[in-house]
Amino acid sequence: MHILLHQPPVSFYIWSFFVLNSTIARICFSLHCDGGRASMGSTGRRVLLVEDIEINRMVMRRLLSDSNVGLEEAENGKIAVDFIKQGRTYDLIFMDRDMPVMNGHEATKQLRSLGVTTPIIALSSDCLPSDRDRFIHAGANAFQAKPLSKIELVRILTEYGLNITRA
Repeated sequence: MHILLHQPPVSFYIWSFFVLNSTIARICFSLHCDGGRASMGSTGRRVLLVEDIEINRMVMRRLLSDSNVGLEEAENGKIAVDFIKQGRTYDLIFMDRDMPVMNGHEATKQLRSLGVTTPIIALSSDCLPSDRDRFIHAGANAFQAKPLSKIELVRILTEYGLNITRA
């Protein structure tokens, strides 16, 4: 994987990814430098993003930055499970598949075994039916291919009752 970062004068970041995996895919994101994580929205709605890749967490922060939805992040499934054991609650969980320490399948199983009924949206760049089925079998409510667009994010948040109007 090759990552290039360019910072034009207007403080936009342009991220370019080149992934060699039998074909070359290029994905570019233009992001304002927002200086941190999304803050708690005025409605108190909270989303947990379980994702080990920093750039993916940055993209989600940016996508949610103009909403009234608060974002909390966990870098692996074990941290997410620990958050729940500490009594933290969320209105929606986005769960990546491949992570160190504890992957998304195992974390989803453990969250369900703890009695968590929060909707879990599985995220993966692999869209094979077997991967989707494995996540759904683990307890995920839905499966979404990455990268997630603003339109897809709004659709998911709306479907699960999170009003995303500007804070």
